[in-house]
Amino acid sequence: MKRDDEILGALCKSIIHGDVDGAVDAARQVIEHDVDVRKALSFACRDTMQVLGELFEQRKIFIPEVLLSSRAANAAIDFLHSYLSQNNNFHNEGTVVLGVTTGDFHDIGKNMVKMLLELGGFKVYDLGIDTPAEAFLEKAIEVDADIVGVSALMTTSMENMIDVVNLFLEKRDDVKVMVGGAPVTEEFARSIGADGYADDAVKTVQLSRELIKQRATILKGKKRKVSPYQRVMMTLRGEVPDMVPTAPPFQGYWALHHSGMTVGQSIAHPELAAKTQYREDRNSGFDAYECVWDWLAPVEAAGGHVRIEAKGNPVTIEPLLKRAEDIDSLEMPDLQSQERISSAIEAATLINELNDRSRFTYATLAMPFTLAAELRGTQNLLMDLFVNRPYAFKLLKYCTELTISFTSLLQEAGIEAYLFCDPVASGDLISTEVFEEFSLPFINDVFGHFNRSDDKTALHICGNISDRLDIFRGLNTDAVSIDSNVDLSFVRRMLGDRFTIIGNVSALETLYMSSPDKVRTEARRCIEDMGGKGLVLASGCDITVGTPVQNIRTLTLTPKEFM
Repeated sequence: MKRDDEILGALCKSIIHGDVDGAVDAARQVIEHDVDVRKALSFACRDTMQVLGELFEQRKIFIPEVLLSSRAANAAIDFLHSYLSQNNNFHNEGTVVLGVTTGDFHDIGKNMVKMLLELGGFKVYDLGIDTPAEAFLEKAIEVDADIVGVSALMTTSMENMIDVVNLFLEKRDDVKVMVGGAPVTEEFARSIGADGYADDAVKTVQLSRELIKQRATILKGKKRKVSPYQRVMMTLRGEVPDMVPTAPPFQGYWALHHSGMTVGQSIAHPELAAKTQYREDRNSGFDAYECVWDWLAPVEAAGGHVRIEAKGNPVTIEPLLKRAEDIDSLEMPDLQSQERISSAIEAATLINELNDRSRFTYATLAMPFTLAAELRGTQNLLMDLFVNRPYAFKLLKYCTELTISFTSLLQEAGIEAYLFCDPVASGDLISTEVFEEFSLPFINDVFGHFNRSDDKTALHICGNISDRLDIFRGLNTDAVSIDSNVDLSFVRRMLGDRFTIIGNVSALETLYMSSPDKVRTEARRCIEDMGGKGLVLASGCDITVGTPVQNIRTLTLTPKEFM
């Protein structure tokens, strides 16, 4: 055993120092002293990769040193591969496409995995280093691969694996994706939706055999794969797709913050904001997401006093209408001349161009009752409903026109789906009677705008709306978004199959504050409460800024368990 350790240590040391002759000599010693070649490769190269990764991240070595180490490792691997090839009987286990993810130039581990897979009877296609996600997909289609293997040695490149996993979730769910590399963990692999993870090359061979068996089982009688866009559309039409789709339903400000962009920067640079949203939402795995998230932009357009926060919703800092009668002097703004409006439209247009209908996108806007509360102040508006009723109705009609005007501009820009929010109409703030008199008529006016349109619509009202669900039956909309404090099984009993239901994992207590296991449990509860149909799985309200992306990925991946 001591002799074995000395030989393995010499192999690792030679690779780390980029000593080609020393690495080959150590490989020769492995064979001459009957050290288990597969074990030696796994042990030595795995430890070598970890050391190199640590040295690189500590900036004690740089790319030239890593390349020299890679050359020495490849020389040792080639020597051992030649020996094993002469003493191995090959058979056809399956086809694997291997590559190192974008931005990573370390291929020691990948080369080791390739050799052992080939020795294990697999046909392997090696894409090399710095491999774009699209290259994995193209090669997998070309060679009809069973498995795609993606490796990374740096934490900075590890997250690029998400792009590869997402592509195969969208395009080829019959191909299994496995990941590995020094910084990769099983937890990370699970969080991004990879089908498998192994921490060394020997285990990768066994994992590959297991994935081949899983793939064969899944292919027997499985449902037809559909795109995320089709998945949402089928659900909205009352059909049953391959699995329950997922949406945020509100993630715009979370995505900006997660990417390091402030809200002010997103308004000033709509093109950059669009690319940021597209990347973040795609990596999160949503089937549907916002292309317009600045839902209160009309408040500032109407003259409201607004403060743009670095993160989260812009805040109306004081009522525009100090007195109820001030509504008489309020004029309809030219929305096209407003920076926030034009920025939102430009960003939405670019997001849809980038998306190209691979995923379902929608604009988030405010219903008139909530817009009125922003302009008048919530407390003032609620008082007006009783002591200044004519002015309250006049303000609500103004806000209805403002909402429809914003909607019309978005329709002209090609936006085809809308999620309208009316949080001030919550059952936690107003009674059912007040809702029916002051909110519902204007909700109906907004939805009536879509009577001659094929555009899709949805309604979200925050808080507990259990006492007014029976009123919802008459709404002319496609979907209703339900907050987390309403029981979905009760919603289904009250509304039947009238609408698609969006909801309702707790955004704060579960997604923001809890673990992936808790997220999975609550997501499963939502799916089971709805019987696996008529549901778009989502958070109950806005995804809180700072929510861990791992929890969001768990939410979007849970429906796969019910396929």
